[in-house]
Amino acid sequence: DGGGDGSGSKGAVVVAEDWMQRVTLDITGHVGFGFDFGALEQGGDNKFIQAVHANLQELSLRTANPLRQPLQKLLWFLPQHKEVARNQARAYALYDELYAFVKDKYAGKEPEPGDFSFGAALMRLKHPETGAKMLDNMVKGNMATLLLGGYDTSAFTATWALYDIARHPAVQRRLAAELAAAGLLALPGGSPAPRRLTYQDLSTLTYLNAVIKESMRLHPAAST
Repeated sequence: DGGGDGSGSKGAVVVAEDWMQRVTLDITGHVGFGFDFGALEQGGDNKFIQAVHANLQELSLRTANPLRQPLQKLLWFLPQHKEVARNQARAYALYDELYAFVKDKYAGKEPEPGDFSFGAALMRLKHPETGAKMLDNMVKGNMATLLLGGYDTSAFTATWALYDIARHPAVQRRLAAELAAAGLLALPGGSPAPRRLTYQDLSTLTYLNAVIKESMRLHPAAST
């Protein structure tokens, strides 16, 4: 049990979708860029996540109606159009902050050979003929794409997987057995404490992988 706000209070209802979005945003920030979004610590509503959802919804509406964006520019003074602009500004402000952090992190030096983060990969990119580095706007745009692709789809995939697992007790038992055999099962009370998950574990947990893939087949986070 845990509070939906990350407080860990027992007996509270956890909104899995919200919690997963904050978890995956923090993970993507740490793993991809060495950046701490602090989404879990904030609790409650995260302004960036709210803005991203609103922007994605707006993108869908613009795709369905090509005249929507020109009309928004023409009638910018309407409250609903001002809200669209505010949501875009919130997201862009975070992209700017993330880019400034990564740029400062690698200022005047090449990333270490063992640094395989998204940020390091983007900062290594150079024009094959001139050797010039990628333009700032291009780096920032790629960072935004990687951030959205890393956290949003992962959050929805994990949420649907939890939902499907909760609906099938037999799957729960088999998953628990696989995790227990690997020393990775976390039990109420914390005894025995599970060991830390490693990258090598991902290829050995065959049933967990099968469950996740089946959930992705049933509920694809992004249709193609």
